Amino acid sequence: MLTPGEQAHAESIVDPNPVLEPIPPLKRVKILVASVLRKPPEVLEPFFMALHHQQFRAPVDIVFSFIANYAPTDPFRDAAMACIERTGIPYSVIEAPAGDYGDTDRTRIWNHSSFGRMAELKNRLIQQALDAHVDYLFLIDADVICDPYTIQSLLDYDAPIVSAVYWTNWQRALAGSTDFVHAG
Repeated sequence: MLTPGEQAHAESIVDPNPVLEPIPPLKRVKILVASVLRKPPEVLEPFFMALHHQQFRAPVDIVFSFIANYAPTDPFRDAAMACIERTGIPYSVIEAPAGDYGDTDRTRIWNHSSFGRMAELKNRLIQQALDAHVDYLFLIDADVICDPYTIQSLLDYDAPIVSAVYWTNWQRALAGSTDFVHAG
């Protein structure tokens, strides 16, 4: 006994005038990879390299959107901007105010102003994703170096929203120390 689908298939085999329909091509997933950038070049270079080396099982279209958000007083601003330029990826510049963000030996320094600014900038990136009608937005901080399968593993969840949370705990190396210090 054949199912209705199997029966229709069997009948189509002997049909002298079959109606042929082309098989639609596989849809290519479009992903916007977005970040607010305010890190020195020694952080940005591996960040960009990790994004460039993402691996996928099927072809995908990757679009980038970066916002360079440096303060005029950031000592690494010019070198970081040169690093961003070398990627050849389009970016926008929105100047950050001096003194509302930084770090100490043990943690980052955030205040009300810096939290509000980051929320506004990330909202801009989210709006860009909506305006571009991409399938997915990969919003990532510029100091996260992900392995080559990160985006594919998030796609594998096949869910409308997937979040990979990365909490940092770090301590800056003391001057003259040979200890290996890393975020974890």
